[in-house]
Amino acid sequence: MNNLSIPEKLETISKINPFGERVKALQANSERSLNTILLYTFGDYKWKFTKEDIDKLEYKEPPADEDVFIQGTNLNQEAKRLYIFMEGEKASKEKLSEILLVMLENLHPDEGKILKGIFEGNSPYKNITKKLVATAFPDLFPDYKEEEKKPEGKSNPTPKPSGGSKKKSTKQTEPTPEKTEENKEEQNADLSV
Repeated sequence: MNNLSIPEKLETISKINPFGERVKALQANSERSLNTILLYTFGDYKWKFTKEDIDKLEYKEPPADEDVFIQGTNLNQEAKRLYIFMEGEKASKEKLSEILLVMLENLHPDEGKILKGIFEGNSPYKNITKKLVATAFPDLFPDYKEEEKKPEGKSNPTPKPSGGSKKKSTKQTEPTPEKTEENKEEQNADLSV
């Protein structure tokens, strides 16, 4: 799948079942620009644009016909520049609108859908989810934990003390705050996206 575009890779991977095989396929196709796109799509980033902002832009979407489309750019090239659309970056929204307009006019329509998905926080491909990405690349989302669903009307039972000795255990069950911060710093240093 190395010669495929990002949309082609994601579409192919999204059709793979079961979940574990989809995870392996995503890992096998790991590369910097794809990982950046996935991180920006499912990460907790604040963007200067919403789907509504993009819909208001007046741009001519290039034809989707592969025989006619002459690609001006692609997400592999543009992934490294997407940070400029984040809240907190210095460029004005007007200037960024111009950049985004040119980008959308030069991206293949399928890549444009992915770009819009980044600003919405979801993927246009059904089975490409934060759970999949976090499972395939735990370093991208070290704090991700899937929400566990509890049966309605039932609460977690309180554990009953065992009949053993009354001596308190000296074993530490939770990491100290210092250790937790140390681990986060190590994880952040290991990220290569």
